[in-house]
Amino acid sequence: MKPLVCEAFWSSQPSRAENWLAWIPLLGWAGSAALERARFRPMVRSLEQQLRARPDTAGLWGSDPRRQEVATAIRVILKEELGWPNDHFISADPFGLVFWAHEDGLDGVSAANRIEQQLGVRLRESEWERLWRHGTLGEFVDQLVTPEQSG
Repeated sequence: MKPLVCEAFWSSQPSRAENWLAWIPLLGWAGSAALERARFRPMVRSLEQQLRARPDTAGLWGSDPRRQEVATAIRVILKEELGWPNDHFISADPFGLVFWAHEDGLDGVSAANRIEQQLGVRLRESEWERLWRHGTLGEFVDQLVTPEQSG
């Protein structure tokens, strides 16, 4: 199974109008947010279509019961907190895409807090940032399964 792909996510930049409106209190902020949603909408739809096309992925997380437990918890949290249509994530999915707060800028923070509370772990901010830029969901799961790495 192929990992989620959305090349535009990594290169998309705000338009001049989006940037300009962001400087105007209230109405400008609303206009800028509307332009951002319009820019992101095709990317979100593409990712949602890819997820909907996948079968259940629960059996693809290896034979280690702890890894399966952690992966299942994270997959459910991602679906519930970030608004994805299902929890059919795989180990090779880019961390930045699956943790993308495409509905509300705080959804990612909410998901991270829920993961830390539910699993009793804590990752350094620098580790979240590294995973966002270069990591996979599987790397994240493996760090939580092996707590001494998540410091």
